[in-house]
Amino acid sequence: VTGSGKTQVYIELTKMALSKGMGVIVLVPEIGLTPQLAARFIHVFGDVVGLYHSKFSVGERRWVWREAEAGRIKVVIGPRSSLFLPVNNLGLIIVDEEHDTSYKQSDTPPLYHARAVAIMRAKLERAVVLLGSATPSIESYHFALKGRYRLVVMPKKIRGYKKAVVEIVDLRKSQELTPLSTRILEEMERTVANGKQIILFVNLRGFAPHLQCLDCGYSPHCPHCSVSLTYHKREKKLKCHLCGYEVPAPSTCPKCGSPRIVPIGFGTEQVESEVRRIFPKLRVVRMDMDTTRRKRAHEEIYRQFKTGEADVLVGTQMVVKGFDFPNVGLVGVLLADVGLNFPDFRANERVFQLITQVIGRIRRGGKVIVQTFDPDSIAISKAVEGDFLGFYRSELLSRQKFEYPPFVRLGIFEIQGRSKENVMTFAYEAFQILESSASKFRVKLLGPAPAPIEKFKSKYRWRIMLKSEHPMEIQNLLKSVSFDPPSGINIKIDIDPVDML
Repeated sequence: VTGSGKTQVYIELTKMALSKGMGVIVLVPEIGLTPQLAARFIHVFGDVVGLYHSKFSVGERRWVWREAEAGRIKVVIGPRSSLFLPVNNLGLIIVDEEHDTSYKQSDTPPLYHARAVAIMRAKLERAVVLLGSATPSIESYHFALKGRYRLVVMPKKIRGYKKAVVEIVDLRKSQELTPLSTRILEEMERTVANGKQIILFVNLRGFAPHLQCLDCGYSPHCPHCSVSLTYHKREKKLKCHLCGYEVPAPSTCPKCGSPRIVPIGFGTEQVESEVRRIFPKLRVVRMDMDTTRRKRAHEEIYRQFKTGEADVLVGTQMVVKGFDFPNVGLVGVLLADVGLNFPDFRANERVFQLITQVIGRIRRGGKVIVQTFDPDSIAISKAVEGDFLGFYRSELLSRQKFEYPPFVRLGIFEIQGRSKENVMTFAYEAFQILESSASKFRVKLLGPAPAPIEKFKSKYRWRIMLKSEHPMEIQNLLKSVSFDPPSGINIKIDIDPVDML
């Protein structure tokens, strides 16, 4: 559970490692979490602790590298790149919030997952890896139950922490289209009057609106992939970008017949503006990619809210990843079901993890309000109940039915280029080449189909998905074939992708 004291476990294990002359690497998913965790470690261990991340200058990073190599820095804390520092006599690697997708480098080669690399480095150096999370990934938890990892459960919150009261606002009944419902506005007034702070969470990880019925909450899903269908307004179609299934976009709800089936979505900037308009006296700060670009911006926003210089923190996933704000009395999840409708087989898992982590921001008693059009969703209902095992069992059945990890291994073969026609043509050619050998290597192919974000940085992208129950067969298939893409066409291969967008 959140608030169970895993950071203290990290500290005690680090003490044990240092007492034996061993070094430690502590990985965090976000740069913004580095200062908070580092403060705890520096308080205990002093100047043997070093921070390392991309917001530091080249000179600062070089200094940390050399100090670690010389053995003067024995504990390194930072995001995934910290894993490659030359820490002497490495004995322990801690992967905090191991479920977080930030550990996967998906944009530039080499495409790697820091969790997997941590396990391999530990194996090579005979070190111990600790994967920590209140909401472990489905794959990691499954492997632990199967005996591949050792499972340690911390089921109780530490002394002094109280469970939050969780309330759902059913937007189908309230029929309010603004980001802040009447109920959440009432609770904001009460919270401020009691001298407490507020966190408003908006899940912005998306690229286009999905369709949702305002009366029954229905949202169209692919019958073949257990993911939502993406709304293409210009073509007036709903498409699955995993298998290529498509249907005309309905003008009325297929479930209840209501004509009120509309695109849904809003962002942090709009929410911040609304709060300032309705509560002009409140001090509001926002934490998202736009407000944290400059150096040490994370630290400054964190400090402002932690010290009470701000009353309301509006943010994306950054605000739910392990921050400890003891004076928070209210957390609002403004549209919980946005994530449910991403065309990604992990959509349910991520929504469950996010809501659970959001609820965990209440440490001293308070209220969490979850606004949703789909309160009966398994991800939302189980998160509100705090039932990880119930969610895990349900999700595992879905993964098995539709052949997704942990039951198979995935690969994405992506074709990129500025000419849509050339990309599409080569995608079909590549599919035929792969198909000719796929059965021999026990690999199943899906596609080709356009990526959910089909055009990215002026390049069109089409994909072929590869699935196999046998761990190395996708790589073996790819090694056995060759491709000759025309000028202007690039190929990107991602094994074990974590983001299907």
